[in-house]
Amino acid sequence: MGIDARNSQSPAALTSGDGSDSADLYQNFSNISLLGGGYQVFNHGILCQTGRHITLRKILVKNFYHGIALRSSEVRADSIEAISCGFTSIIIKAAEGKNSRTRNIVISNVKISGNPDNPFERGGMILAQSVENESIIENIELNRISSRFSGVSTITIDQIKGEVKKVKILDCNAAYQGHDAGTACYDIKGGTDILFSNCSSIQARGTGFRCTGSTQRVRAEQCYESGSGIRAWWGNFSYLQLNGVEIIK
Repeated sequence: MGIDARNSQSPAALTSGDGSDSADLYQNFSNISLLGGGYQVFNHGILCQTGRHITLRKILVKNFYHGIALRSSEVRADSIEAISCGFTSIIIKAAEGKNSRTRNIVISNVKISGNPDNPFERGGMILAQSVENESIIENIELNRISSRFSGVSTITIDQIKGEVKKVKILDCNAAYQGHDAGTACYDIKGGTDILFSNCSSIQARGTGFRCTGSTQRVRAEQCYESGSGIRAWWGNFSYLQLNGVEIIK
């Protein structure tokens, strides 16, 4: 199925949720292509607001501000392609009220790409973000993410308030990330029990792996970096292994 949302005034081309974060929805989205109106339209391809047990499979999102937004729990997403979703390809967010808990999400086999010549058409990052004191994001697994020409980052964990904890980032590869030198390919801004394993950053414009803010037990194991414009890594990792060398033990 194809959805052309280029002229839509709706906040999302597709929306899921029933107003309760505890309801079991058992919804399945599959074999869907969605086209948006670009970065400046500020809308979503798919917006999963509340509820649990949602499956997304074989989804293509192109030219959205947010490709797929998840404020739901018990989500499985597999075989996702995101093209030029300028801010986020996928955002996992916990806010307030019925959207304050986002947990038990597995995202696998994602291909991200963008236009390196236009900062608003670069590939969007995968972002896990908690924004209020009551916000909790936990038990997140990101597997086999492949990214080319992403903008702000490839994967960012952003604990503004509340908690982000128990996140695994496994078997991911990224190349040519960054629209400016202040960015990082893999960027941790707070969080607890964050694990990178077998992830690579190739020719990031700024930093390859970065860890700042209030963090506990952030580990990068068997990871690889090459050709970063500013530095290979920066910050307060509890363990860091790059290119076969244990830098922080």
